[in-house]
Amino acid sequence: MFESMNTSDWVTAASTLVGPILAVQAQKWVERISEKKRSRYQLFSTLMNTRGTQLAAEHVSALNSIDLLFASDKQVISAWRLYYQQLTTPYDTTNQSVFLAWNDKRTRLFVDLLKKIAEAVGAKIDEDRIVGVYHPDGHFERERIQQEIVSNMAAVLGGKQPLKMAVVEFPFEPVMTDSARLPKQRRGLPAETE
Repeated sequence: MFESMNTSDWVTAASTLVGPILAVQAQKWVERISEKKRSRYQLFSTLMNTRGTQLAAEHVSALNSIDLLFASDKQVISAWRLYYQQLTTPYDTTNQSVFLAWNDKRTRLFVDLLKKIAEAVGAKIDEDRIVGVYHPDGHFERERIQQEIVSNMAAVLGGKQPLKMAVVEFPFEPVMTDSARLPKQRRGLPAETE
């Protein structure tokens, strides 16, 4: 039976067997690429959405995912390394001009990182749109108050700051003072306790 098969028969048989396997592998390859693109765009979207609240857990998580999702993109990784280095560089917190210079550099590096990620994911976005962020004053004030509360609680619970208490007034109920003037028998107490 095999002796009578010519080359085209062998090719047809091989194609019949190997074709579906190759099709499944090709489909998996396409799905992996699509998932990678989706994940990269999701990371970019998260960074854009949280650029006004950079202490948000989602923002920090997205930053920490850059190494994983953009490992093969040298421009993004290089921009991320520079930004990370700035974030982890200590500065004198008591000197406002030092802080302002540090923060200005941090902002420039962050914008550069977002521009590189935008290029990598094919998003058309200019620097003005990256820098322009809506963050209401009310949100800023709430975040400041929450941070102050957490800091004060940590100081109290850590024993570094006492918990201040002040009695403003004592509760006063006339019924209670009237019953204190009555003889103990009328208040329901045994007579011998007087």
